[in-house]
Amino acid sequence: MNAAKRIVICCDGTWNAPDENPTNAVKMVRAIRPIAADGKHQVVFYDQGLGINPISRLIAGTLGYGMKRNVLNAYRFIVHNYQPGDEVYVFGASRGAHTARALTGLIDAVGLVAREDLGKLSKIYRYYRTPEHKRTATHYEGNIRPDIRMLGVFDSVGARGAPLPLLNRLTRSWIGFYDTQISPSVNNAFQALALDERRHNYQPDLWAGSQLDKQHIEQCWFVGAHADVTGGYEESGLSDMPLQWMVNKAQALGLDFDEHYLAHHCKPDLKMTAHNSYSWSYRMLEKLGAKPELRQVYGDPQSSPINVSLHASVKQRMAEGTYMPGNPELVSESEVPQHEEAVAKSDVQNTREADRRAQERFKGGHIQAMLHKDKMDASCQLLDFSKEGARIQYQGDLLVGDRLSLDSELTGPTKARCVWKNGASYGLRFAA
Repeated sequence: MNAAKRIVICCDGTWNAPDENPTNAVKMVRAIRPIAADGKHQVVFYDQGLGINPISRLIAGTLGYGMKRNVLNAYRFIVHNYQPGDEVYVFGASRGAHTARALTGLIDAVGLVAREDLGKLSKIYRYYRTPEHKRTATHYEGNIRPDIRMLGVFDSVGARGAPLPLLNRLTRSWIGFYDTQISPSVNNAFQALALDERRHNYQPDLWAGSQLDKQHIEQCWFVGAHADVTGGYEESGLSDMPLQWMVNKAQALGLDFDEHYLAHHCKPDLKMTAHNSYSWSYRMLEKLGAKPELRQVYGDPQSSPINVSLHASVKQRMAEGTYMPGNPELVSESEVPQHEEAVAKSDVQNTREADRRAQERFKGGHIQAMLHKDKMDASCQLLDFSKEGARIQYQGDLLVGDRLSLDSELTGPTKARCVWKNGASYGLRFAA
């Protein structure tokens, strides 16, 4: 038997408990074999999340309190168990993904300290949270820094802190990242992302910047709201899609799973409708300044997000006309970028459909148009349009969800709804 082993860390999200509707972090834990087919032991650590009872869940979910404890618990487990030659895998869901990413950053910053130094973890964590350019040379430089063979996260959120403006700055200082770059210790990184989430404080933290030659990074978008990707709903057909994607990535890197468990608990459903996570409580928060916000698929262009793509299931549903997200940069199906994971049996059909839809989209040429909303009449520029919607440039302010009328010489008076905004550019969906 090979003495080297696989150490697997799984970090769960804020509101989740393993005995309730299991998240994808829980399913990963339950699916990993204790001993792999190659004889290696696979040792698993599971972190339950920021809150484990109703009161602590409320505090953790709202303010992000408790993340330090979770990061250090996982770090302590690795220090206790790691031996040279071991492989380390780190997974996380929701704010547990934030914890997983922070853990890899901590390992890169300080390495693995000696077991007798575990009593100094608070000091070690403060050093990690110190911006790199302010750190002073320490004895941490000689510590072992094991490679992270795989970092896999489901819809990493948490950097924005609390949803209320008055609490936002305080909570960001507790839990926010200093940057969104991948730790140099990580060899392979995969993130599954939710296209249909609108809650302001659930905006995703995309990896950005540059990557090392040794690193392989993928960020892939799936249909659904946040928990349709992280798991946690009773109906798990959508969240099982990113779970299967992540399992496939881990298997390719050597992690061994119980196929019998997966066959019974991982059943992707391409036809399932996304859940609406924007509940009445979040609608109430709008009155305090927490507005709904569509996700930017390709992130902030100034931060250079790394290797972002749409999953084949998203493109298939869009091509079939059964799904159309309102995110910026995805105004129509014809704008969907191609990706190597396209569903083989529908490749030709999808390409022809995309070509047809591209021919049906017309350039507005920045012609003048008029917006009519309630008692407001304002001018704008029509950038382009199709039978489904239009893209305009407008110097005023529209909110996502606003209903209005667009009038131009190309479209005529047409009722529409604002579905995304990006600076002075707005996406409108025409009424059926």
